[in-house]
Amino acid sequence: AGPDEQLTFDGAAFRPQWSPDGARMVFTGPGENPPPNLFIKTVTDTSPASRFAIASTPNFASSWSGDGRSIVSVRIDRANRNDLWVQRVQDGAAERLSFNTPFNEFHGKVSPDSRWIAYVTDESGADEVWVAHFPSGDGRRPVSVGGGTSPQWGAGGKEILYVSGNNQLMAAPFTEGQTGVNVG
Repeated sequence: AGPDEQLTFDGAAFRPQWSPDGARMVFTGPGENPPPNLFIKTVTDTSPASRFAIASTPNFASSWSGDGRSIVSVRIDRANRNDLWVQRVQDGAAERLSFNTPFNEFHGKVSPDSRWIAYVTDESGADEVWVAHFPSGDGRRPVSVGGGTSPQWGAGGKEILYVSGNNQLMAAPFTEGQTGVNVG
């Protein structure tokens, strides 16, 4: 480990997310003016971060896909509330993920193999962790019971870690078989 190095200088960068190879970082910042949008910074490069996404609503970095080809973010607007979007790194094309509901969806974390996404929705009236195929949204199922937030993939994609409604760290085993997905 070397000395600390400052990567941004605008005083308003937040939600940093490492690329799978550790060479880049996506983060949220205002740039020259609001609303907040996504920027990508190559860690070893001395040039400033480049604006990655230009959205007309606030856009917050959530995760990279395991293959590094896509970035998931949360966009906020009055009509749709918080929704998860995916944006391709190569050409910047963005789309709203199909499993969004009229409620809030956020904390989207793509599995290491880029086939699944764990996320939070308040569709039931409380924050709960769900999982679905990425990016199609097929096979959508709940992970947490009694509240859950802040999902992360662990054990190489074989478990989903999250914080329960009573603030305990939980680990739900995750397996994919011929008959579908099993979440413990």
